[in-house]
Amino acid sequence: MSARRSRASGLWVVLFGFAAQAGAQGPVPEADWADARRKEAIEAVPSYAAYETAARELLDAGWNPYFAFPDVAIDGGRVRRFDWVSRAWQDSSVEAFLSGNPQWRTLVALSALNEPGQPELVPRPWSNILCAPGGRRCLVAVTTGGFDEIRWMEVDLETGARLVGGFDLPPSRGSVAWLDDDTLLLTAGLPSSSGYPLELKVWKRGHPVGTARTIFTAPPGSDALFIGGEGEAGRRIGVAVATRGTSPAGLIIIGPDARASEARLPVGAPQGVVQGQLALALTADWVHAQTLYPAGTLLSFDIAALAAGRLPAPEVVFRPGAGEAVASGNTSRAVLATREAFYVAVLREGGQVILRAARGPRGWRTAEVLGALGKVARPLSSDALGEAALASLEAPSAAPALYRLDGREAREVRRAKSLFAAEGLAVSRGFATADDGTAIPFWLVRRADASGPGPTIIHAYGSSNVPLLPTYRAEFGRLWLERGGNYVIAQVRGGGEYGPSWHAAGEGVHGGRAVEDLLAIARKVIEDGVTSPEQLGLYGMSAGGGLVTSAATISPALFAGVVSHDGAVDPEAAPQLAGSPVRQAQLALLAERAGQDMADRYWPARAFNAARGCPNLLLTSWRGDQRVPAEESRALAARHHRAGCPTLLFEQPGGDHGTTSATLLGITFGFFADRLGLPSGPHRQAPDDDEERRH
Repeated sequence: MSARRSRASGLWVVLFGFAAQAGAQGPVPEADWADARRKEAIEAVPSYAAYETAARELLDAGWNPYFAFPDVAIDGGRVRRFDWVSRAWQDSSVEAFLSGNPQWRTLVALSALNEPGQPELVPRPWSNILCAPGGRRCLVAVTTGGFDEIRWMEVDLETGARLVGGFDLPPSRGSVAWLDDDTLLLTAGLPSSSGYPLELKVWKRGHPVGTARTIFTAPPGSDALFIGGEGEAGRRIGVAVATRGTSPAGLIIIGPDARASEARLPVGAPQGVVQGQLALALTADWVHAQTLYPAGTLLSFDIAALAAGRLPAPEVVFRPGAGEAVASGNTSRAVLATREAFYVAVLREGGQVILRAARGPRGWRTAEVLGALGKVARPLSSDALGEAALASLEAPSAAPALYRLDGREAREVRRAKSLFAAEGLAVSRGFATADDGTAIPFWLVRRADASGPGPTIIHAYGSSNVPLLPTYRAEFGRLWLERGGNYVIAQVRGGGEYGPSWHAAGEGVHGGRAVEDLLAIARKVIEDGVTSPEQLGLYGMSAGGGLVTSAATISPALFAGVVSHDGAVDPEAAPQLAGSPVRQAQLALLAERAGQDMADRYWPARAFNAARGCPNLLLTSWRGDQRVPAEESRALAARHHRAGCPTLLFEQPGGDHGTTSATLLGITFGFFADRLGLPSGPHRQAPDDDEERRH
């Protein structure tokens, strides 16, 4: 991925290779210091070259870290996608796509959008086309190499060209939605401390974007404002979500007349419209008319009443049982809407299933259509004006299979290519006991014939109501499991594995629980003979990177190697950089005494004490990351070096949050192999099957 342009970060004065701008724990080194540390990291990992080569082979085999199947959008009986080979948006009929013989037709070539003398455009990796209700005119999401700052450009699918005088937005972190063919809703203007716009505007076709009218401003304390279009033919509305941190904090309804009103709805994430009913996944308990609706419930509300400013009586689409919740996760959608039904992703027993919810004279009825214990069913796309819906089913040892959802049946269409040899792997579920007595679940993946302790990586996240589920991770499969390593998926509090209540129990001032949960899982797998401290490692990305670094800082003797990728390890290092709502929520904790106490005990930079021992740590990052600035990992590595700890720093130019490369995978798994003692040798060959096996 090409490099992002640099962030505006104010005037820094350089002194002895360090920037004068400093966090609470000391000065932040300059980029050339990080470049030297990257070279040292490669020299300190003897297995780097071998694993970099293996990682490149995996990428060449077609591995995509974001989706096993093409990122497709179904609309009006057609399937649209961006084809990375021809670098064009294409479409095919739904039936041809599902038959395995799509007849792809080019709609718009990316080259038609590039401008002379300007950086080459790249589509956003997912959800990169948004079409108006009429279907002919669409917005495409492009960037010059990153994920967050998106430029929306309007194209005409019949001419295959950019629409002259059409909707064209400069790069921003804003979001857009169609209200009708000639009216666009967008978030713009006043930015939050996280860099996300907080004003909701209406932009009419034929007028400059500067004339867009502000119809709502998010309340003080909001971190972001997101807009989406919901509805059916003739009954379309806009729904905006104001957030604090990573959680919804308020909903705004925009009626067909483009008037905005704050909805008297409970706190939750909108999930689509069926039969005039807007689905809302509750992210907090709600009491209405003396009835308790627990967090994780899916309710529906009449959109005509909402557009008129009224609060209609809620209808229950799905009420969770013990250990269940709608898999809403932040403000993301985990529900597909067709003309007649919702397909709802439900967290259950550490995995995820899909239910079909249809509305009848007696209300909503649900039936499970896809899922099994230890597997993850993911909603992919649906046609709101028809009945076509797509989903996938996967497990740690089974490549994803694509399914067509049709009524109460799920029919397998084809299976993604197997990217590692999974034969002989066993997947089991276990529980560790936290200090407060809570059972903390985890999944263990290893050879069925494994005996005695072995090299083991625990993967953790524990934040933002996002569940870490037993999915097919080809990078862990090809570069670790095939070579005899063990893999553990930790489902600690702070994540979304049991829904919003599980998330709340380990977030904010309770963030230390996620760390203690992870330590409990580490001690459990050692106690069970799966591994030993000399063979145990931790891996986490983003908030998970901060989590695993915290655990290693507190108990360095428990782990032989820890990798933090794009980790939120030191938010105080460069507070002038906006980052993300998660980062700003971290900094906001410091305004409270309880937050200060939690940070002192668990934040890696604050909790570090060289007398306790040095964590065996590899910090990886991208210099173009706009969510978690590379300065965080750089500052922590410098602090460790000043204390005499040999922490490795692998900061790469360019990239963005979550970017994957052969070099990154090579240093990560080479580090684990060397530090945890994984035997060297060739990996077993994955099955030589077609890219997609047809069924």
